[in-house]
Amino acid sequence: MKIQLSQPPDGATTPPMQRYTWPLPEVCYDDETVDAVPYKWANLEVLNEDRSRPAPVQFSWDPVGDSATLYELRVSRTADLADAILIDNLSDCQADVYHLYLGTQYFWRVRAHGSATAESAIHSFTTNAQTPRWLHVEGTTNVRDLGGWPLADGSGMVRQGLIYRGSELNNRLPVSDDGLACLETELGIRTDLDFRSSSEDASPALDEANVDWVHIPISPYGAIAEESMVAPYRAIFELLADDERYPIYLHCVGGADRGGTVALLINGLLGVSIDDLVADYELTSLAIWGERSGGSIDFVNLLRALGSYGSLQGDDARETVAAYLSHIGVSEMAMDAIRRIMIERP
Repeated sequence: MKIQLSQPPDGATTPPMQRYTWPLPEVCYDDETVDAVPYKWANLEVLNEDRSRPAPVQFSWDPVGDSATLYELRVSRTADLADAILIDNLSDCQADVYHLYLGTQYFWRVRAHGSATAESAIHSFTTNAQTPRWLHVEGTTNVRDLGGWPLADGSGMVRQGLIYRGSELNNRLPVSDDGLACLETELGIRTDLDFRSSSEDASPALDEANVDWVHIPISPYGAIAEESMVAPYRAIFELLADDERYPIYLHCVGGADRGGTVALLINGLLGVSIDDLVADYELTSLAIWGERSGGSIDFVNLLRALGSYGSLQGDDARETVAAYLSHIGVSEMAMDAIRRIMIERP
């Protein structure tokens, strides 16, 4: 007996996996959960509603057997379904799957359990390549993959699944048990890179038996040019040159300013265009921390600090960020290691 697969259609490309685009107005989906949900944590002044939650890829298939039949869904990046995402004991003939890679071909199959034992053919689909790859980590906000952005020279893209940026995981935004499981198990985080200051009660939130907490307090934006920031920014990029550190979760409190500055430097070094670097910075506006603008004085000061090392237009941004990093003592070997780890060629 064959199970007939319905959604996504075989060979199709999915809709974008973002609920909202920036700048607003938002993209509308036929999904009753799409409305922004205000954060209501105690002692937290909410500056905005959270629109940073991702949209799922929606799967559906025709039923077999009776209403008690349970189903198993497998989704994999390989046709043999090796290392598949497994969702089991589904009573409905549908499932939502989050956090798939952008612009990636996947294969899927459904099996029925019990007296109605049956399975489908293996179908394929490709996820939409629209950036960013948002993630939903219960209890925090503004979580997204640094990967998925194309390189300005067309030679490749930033590899997904290696560096995630987001908000803090404890204190004002205590991550839930489900959120911890997402970070530690689903994303496989090995390094928690924390930019908060000691006055912000910086401390590890993830299981230190599995995740190394590295505390490097920094100041953002134009402060990257200050002498006091040379050692901490150098330490960050020396850490990024160690492939055993990955996957990495980097954050400050909101993942907006300090996290946004480091994210721009990383993707700038890799060769992402200045337009995409600005867009990635501004996407924090969809989280709860208020609007971030590429025209703000803070961001302009960051560009001015980098501008003293060269142009930020086109491919030149990559060389400009490299010149800044060289100035603060990051070796060419370390920069090459980061590129080797983080750049995906066709």
